[in-house]
Amino acid sequence: MKKTTAIRTAGLSCALAFGLTACGDDVTKYYDSEGREMSVTDTLLVKEVITDYDTIVVTEVITKKDTIKATDVITKKDTIKVTDAITKKDTVKVTDVITKTDTVKTTIVIKDTIRDTIKVEVIPEIPEADLVYGTVNLTYAQFYYGEVNNVDPELYATTGIYDKASIPDSFDGYDAFTSATTNKYKNFGQLDADVGEKTTELKGVKAVNVAISKALYDEVKNNGSENDNSDLYKLVSAITVIEDAPAEYKVINSSGVLSKTIGKTITRAASPTITSSSNWGNYMVVIPGIDITEANTNNLQGIVLETEDGESYGLIHLGNIWMDVREFAFSVTEFMGGHGAQPYKATTDIAGKRISSIRYLLKDAPDVVLSTSLYIPVQVPVTAAVAEDNGSITFTADAAIGNYRSASLKLVSYSVGSGRNAVTTNIANGSAFSTRSTSIKFPTDGLKAGSYTFTFEDVNGIAATCNVKVTLEQDGAPVEDLSGILYGTVNLTYAQFFNGEINDIAANETATAGNYNATSVAAWVEEDYDAFTSATKSKYTFYGQVDAEVGEATSQLKGVKEVNVAISKALYADVQKKIAADAQETDGNDLIALVKAATWGTEKPAEYKVINPDGSVSKTQGVTYSRKASTEPTISTSSNWGNYLVQVNGIDIVEANMKNLQSIILETEDGVKYGLIHLGNIFNNAGEFAFSVAAMTEPHGNHVPYLSTEDIEGKRIVKILYMLKDANDIELSTSIYVPVRIGVSANAESVSVGDEITFTVDDAISNYTSAKLKLVSYTVGSGRNAKTTAIENGGTFSSRAKSIKFDTSVLTVSEETSYKFNFTDASGILSGTSVTVAVKPASSEE
Repeated sequence: MKKTTAIRTAGLSCALAFGLTACGDDVTKYYDSEGREMSVTDTLLVKEVITDYDTIVVTEVITKKDTIKATDVITKKDTIKVTDAITKKDTVKVTDVITKTDTVKTTIVIKDTIRDTIKVEVIPEIPEADLVYGTVNLTYAQFYYGEVNNVDPELYATTGIYDKASIPDSFDGYDAFTSATTNKYKNFGQLDADVGEKTTELKGVKAVNVAISKALYDEVKNNGSENDNSDLYKLVSAITVIEDAPAEYKVINSSGVLSKTIGKTITRAASPTITSSSNWGNYMVVIPGIDITEANTNNLQGIVLETEDGESYGLIHLGNIWMDVREFAFSVTEFMGGHGAQPYKATTDIAGKRISSIRYLLKDAPDVVLSTSLYIPVQVPVTAAVAEDNGSITFTADAAIGNYRSASLKLVSYSVGSGRNAVTTNIANGSAFSTRSTSIKFPTDGLKAGSYTFTFEDVNGIAATCNVKVTLEQDGAPVEDLSGILYGTVNLTYAQFFNGEINDIAANETATAGNYNATSVAAWVEEDYDAFTSATKSKYTFYGQVDAEVGEATSQLKGVKEVNVAISKALYADVQKKIAADAQETDGNDLIALVKAATWGTEKPAEYKVINPDGSVSKTQGVTYSRKASTEPTISTSSNWGNYLVQVNGIDIVEANMKNLQSIILETEDGVKYGLIHLGNIFNNAGEFAFSVAAMTEPHGNHVPYLSTEDIEGKRIVKILYMLKDANDIELSTSIYVPVRIGVSANAESVSVGDEITFTVDDAISNYTSAKLKLVSYTVGSGRNAKTTAIENGGTFSSRAKSIKFDTSVLTVSEETSYKFNFTDASGILSGTSVTVAVKPASSEE
């Protein structure tokens, strides 16, 4: 063991010993007594015997370099490793006696100073061990105890321990293993086995290389007996002595325990795979052949798995290790394998851990350690119960699944028969256990009486694959023909209606089972397309496709009514079974709610949306008329109904009217889509619609919706889709630029005639170098009484000129009047805007 000791300088003679340069030099050099330059890692020979608080007297320098070992210089017992300056007469506090001819090795530059404090490590040199080598057969418990518990070797033991067992009873799981074959053991060259008439007992590892200190060996021979509690005498008596030290060996310690293997080790990274569905154990690991070329069935003594928590687990032949040494299996519960019961007690607690290394123990060769990171899925027991009417099977997962929130153990298949004769049927969209739902039901429709194996898998890999055997005493109900599609109508919220359109959700018309834990509509869609409240009670009646609720003074437009929808018959049947089996879940699931609310049984309509397994509603299916607008739609940035008002030539959309118009979808050139809603964006004329990018209130007192279109400014609208009930949709191709709104403010809310008004534009104008926002007019009055006067040579904002002035002396005012100053951008990049300022008569006119 290394021991750290402190040394302080004891005099001025250090400079004489080392020939150090004068203090203050930039570069420190040091010399021996003959004037030869020394290296920092040269070796000093100690000539004095040193005991506690004695003085080291340095009298000679040995000029050997760097990593010199003590045995390369002189024969001695101990080494002092110096990590700081040494002077000629330094005092050392030692805890072990340092012998007369010890070696001092400097490892850092010696400083130019007379008095230094240094630290040394006393490193006792291990004396050469006197060992007896041999071979002996070991039980699995004897072989693995030192590996699993990291037992160090006792190379200098002299006296044996005979009165207590070498291996405690708590070391469980390494008993002899009985194989239901009589020949397979022959494939393993290192296996110690006894063969019976029909079985083979695999006892352990044969002819293991061992070593024992000569002193202990002689003592055991003289004092041990067969009646001892420990294994020490029995092991020593069974040794076949060999002359030379083997490449690898275990050391027999004084207690009769064998150490971990001593020898060289090859370490490399590996990429094994693990499966939790095997005929040979709960888990099977397969290692790529290129990762383990040194091991074979002739030299393989065993395999040790080490997990991240430092625990180790030994594997045995035929119980865990097979003919291909790249494969091995293990279990955490009782397991009946292909050739009988498999061992499991040694590995009962390994599930849920991560294997960090796999060690191959090889006879007369270096061991091979494969570093890896292999997660071992947890076992979640599942039980099954067949309903009294034979109509369904209820599977129940162990409550332990509640500890694994990310686990998703799902029913994926069932099989009939076994081995090569097994026929497996996959279950599409099978139900999954979760922390909230530990029971699921599976209908027996179409299943014949007989034995089945149902398989559950966790796509997240946290829980192990689980197989559950079920016996049906009688046939299940005949299978209904579920091919084809059902059609119907249902009211949809705006979020449900637009979700499929703006997110381009495909239609699944062949679904067989629902995904009842999925979110049907994204949260941002729910927020952007919320119900719209109108400050009127009757205007919604202009629209034939609006789903609305009327209050005392307002009406709430919730969405689109009686939308044509479709669903696969198989999915519809699955939902009905879910409703019957899990009534407590029906109210909170979008899929179930839609199926329950719909009116089913209509003929196939001209257009429809499909209800998908996750409860989402697809984009509309049907024919769409695509045409180019005969005249380019116009966009205005001065509207009472929104930040922007678009007008479409009626001849382009003759098919659309207020009775059949479900909605309008705008698509910009970046592929983003925006849905418009009745009264919030769409008005009494299908050829007009408005939208906003910021909050505003229109003349009827309605808060104009803007969240769904707040990022549309600065983009170019390339398509306008009119969605029509029971008719083909119309898609107009166009190119409408949506000008960017930019703020303009005045330096005062009220001025007098003759004052100068300073208008300032937002700094954001710097982003639009081609924009020229100009003061073009002012307006007095409102509505039909409004009068607008042009301003000649009004100032212009630009990326460089962010302020302009207006001289009010040109105005004639008899009383305080509100003037709305209007700005437009001839380039069309920026939206027009207005600023209102109150103008009063000049003080001399009052």
